[in-house]
Amino acid sequence: MTEAVPTQAPPQHLARTDPLYIVMNVGSGERDAQAAAKTVSEILDAAGQRFELHIVDDPRKLREIAERVAGLADQNSGAVVAAGGDGTINAVAYAT
Repeated sequence: MTEAVPTQAPPQHLARTDPLYIVMNVGSGERDAQAAAKTVSEILDAAGQRFELHIVDDPRKLREIAERVAGLADQNSGAVVAAGGDGTINAVAYAT
């Protein structure tokens, strides 16, 4: 009997010292997006979590920014987080 060969590496666990790279698509609700960005920053700062918040204010640049942020996360053993709707999630998933 042969063993199955995994097609993917097992998921890695992040330590609090591993950075989060957040792609936040502000879309049309700019005032709400600013409040959300502030809240996310305050919570992660208070938790001692390293992070970079990358604001996307032009949907035409979403994929480009997601790809750049995914590269940063890969280089620095971090994780990419999508903050937005379906388009943001798709762009981040495609970039990673």
